[in-house]
Amino acid sequence: MKHVAGLILLTALTAGCGREDEPANTLPAQARPMHPALGPALEPGMDPRQKSRTFDPEARIAFVRHERALWTIRPDGTDARELVAGADSSWLGHPAWSPNRAWIAFSSSAKADRNLYLKNVFIARPNGSDLKQVTPMPRSGEVFDSGPVARARGYAVALLPKGKLGMEGFTIAAYGSDRTEKTGKGGRFEISIPATTAWIKISGTYGGVRYSGSTMHALKMNEVVDLGEILLTVGGAEDQALHPVWAPGGRHLYFTLASWAATSDPRLTVRRIAIDGTNLEPFYHDPQRPPEGGPHVDLEKERLLLRFRGGRASWFDLSTRRAVENADLGFAVPAVSALGPAGSLAFVRLDERLAQTLTLRRSGGSDQAVLALAPHEGSIRALDFAPDGESIVVEIATPEGRRDLHVVSVASGAKRPLTNDGASGDPAWYGR
Repeated sequence: MKHVAGLILLTALTAGCGREDEPANTLPAQARPMHPALGPALEPGMDPRQKSRTFDPEARIAFVRHERALWTIRPDGTDARELVAGADSSWLGHPAWSPNRAWIAFSSSAKADRNLYLKNVFIARPNGSDLKQVTPMPRSGEVFDSGPVARARGYAVALLPKGKLGMEGFTIAAYGSDRTEKTGKGGRFEISIPATTAWIKISGTYGGVRYSGSTMHALKMNEVVDLGEILLTVGGAEDQALHPVWAPGGRHLYFTLASWAATSDPRLTVRRIAIDGTNLEPFYHDPQRPPEGGPHVDLEKERLLLRFRGGRASWFDLSTRRAVENADLGFAVPAVSALGPAGSLAFVRLDERLAQTLTLRRSGGSDQAVLALAPHEGSIRALDFAPDGESIVVEIATPEGRRDLHVVSVASGAKRPLTNDGASGDPAWYGR
């Protein structure tokens, strides 16, 4: 992995977000060949040059390597291709295909110090082109550094056991600006920022602990605003946009926004946003009943599935945002599930020994045990359906820490390896 800042593309970026109804692009001939550590070995006598270069998104599985690079691979384990890569310090995960498979959405921590959120939602073409950032609000990608500016000053302090301390050398980022600056002695700062309604975030590390804080103001041209004291806390102001899934039509995304407080579990809400970064709006928010993991969208019935503690799950109508159906999945692994064709749901059930069983619940309510794993065989961390619903791709983590993908037959439970590099996970095949 090259040491680069933020995200890099292996194919040239093209301008504009493109039309959602465009067909997926043909993978260019100069795209990277199969990585030697990925996929089963070639059959004896097979010429590697015979591998097809025709790009068929219906026959590819998106996945993540080392939690920082987006790849696709054919279901037979061949023709693995790296699409989008992050710096060694960046995290990347949760890929999801658009309804017409012309885009892949995912989450990444790229350029975290320059964004309001610690992790954001991005989209890219299935060949790695047209990379676009979707979050944070109110519109991603806008840069106003050459336009009217205002001045903002203040000082950043953290509340430590010994009292308040001004944080020197912390990074200052502002909405609409591609530049960052540093706080001075005692945490003081004075910066030029775009004259608009803008957020300002200050973040950094002290004593091995990351602190951050933010504020929002409407700023006018040439105005000088005294922001006073900006209090930095552990995990403050660094929400994470995770688990993107596509709405019907492919023009919007639903995602989970995880908000951390220093002494509590993350507060999870579900939000909806247009793929150009506009029209951010809440979809589900209930502090007394937070969801577990990310949402699933049934494109045909136009409803959204959320899972909750205790094995409970609920379907929500996309228009009314009201619960229309509830389900009980029993003692199951939290946040590990996938929605398949015809309303089927795959999830992982646990027994008293914590052995796992990959379970298929059909639309009529009947359950089918697909694959059983004893604790020493590993645990299922993520999964997704094949487009025809006859197979499920699963990420299995072994007790030794290896993570690889396997394809499981729904009918027989037969399992075959898809990757063998020990660092592959988060598969997306049908759309998740």
